[in-house]
Amino acid sequence: MFLHIGWFHFAINMFALWSLGPLVERMYGSTRFATIYLLAGVIATVASYAFSEAISAGASGALFGLVGALLYFGLRDRSLFMKTLGPPLFIMLGLNVGLAFVLGASLDHSAHAGGLVGGFLMAGVVGLPDEHVKKRRLLFAGFALVASGALFWLGYNR
Repeated sequence: MFLHIGWFHFAINMFALWSLGPLVERMYGSTRFATIYLLAGVIATVASYAFSEAISAGASGALFGLVGALLYFGLRDRSLFMKTLGPPLFIMLGLNVGLAFVLGASLDHSAHAGGLVGGFLMAGVVGLPDEHVKKRRLLFAGFALVASGALFWLGYNR
């Protein structure tokens, strides 16, 4: 997540972080944002380890984690989400799926998917600032641990 393959790769990821980061940080707060970003990046790396034989580098898995956090917000406030963030976010996700077919193996699709799911799960673990339901957070944390452990096991035994 901290290593990149060249300056162009680094610049693209930093532009995406500059674009998405402030929005997610405003919604969740700085500490929750950092937790989501870093742990989604770890889950993305484990997903890459489980499903990809290629060398993996870059922050795109963690960046997809920020998108997962936005999707979690969409479950909490569907009406506001669909009026503001939803349509452009769905277009961006659709474009990324399209790029998967065009660029093929040059993108780490496993890390992207792992980061998306990881960001959603981590958003559920840390919750939005107004969330106080501990049972839900514990459920998300348990699922994230089990999923991460299963992905690691898959990668190790592949």
